[in-house]
Amino acid sequence: MDVPPAEGPVLVGVSRSPATVWAVRWAADEAALNGARLVAVEVRRPHQARAGAYEESRPEVAEALADWREKYPQVEAELRILTGYPAHLLAEQARRARCPVVGSHERSGWRDALLDSTTRSLVHHTHSPLVVVPPQYTGGA
Repeated sequence: MDVPPAEGPVLVGVSRSPATVWAVRWAADEAALNGARLVAVEVRRPHQARAGAYEESRPEVAEALADWREKYPQVEAELRILTGYPAHLLAEQARRARCPVVGSHERSGWRDALLDSTTRSLVHHTHSPLVVVPPQYTGGA
């Protein structure tokens, strides 16, 4: 079994979902508290890897990171945009991270307890503590 590096970065999975804002907030707080780097990873599925897709992603994800770069200027932040299948690539990236972080999508009723397929897969294939940030996380640092 792989042991996550104690000195590794905080890895946050990002997307165009509102859950990204909450996940980035938690990950930035965690990175600042522990003096870690912050690595934001957006995974585009192969059918989304068309010309211009990466350029479209960067401003949205960079905006999610911008406030945290200002709040925590000491935290080194990096954005990676990959092409493939999110669960597989996030689990692979998490091998070198202190903890992977993902946001939980808002659901109602009985669906509150369900995780999306990427998060479910990470629960089974990640060897470090997985953080699933609930909707409306407001921060702790």
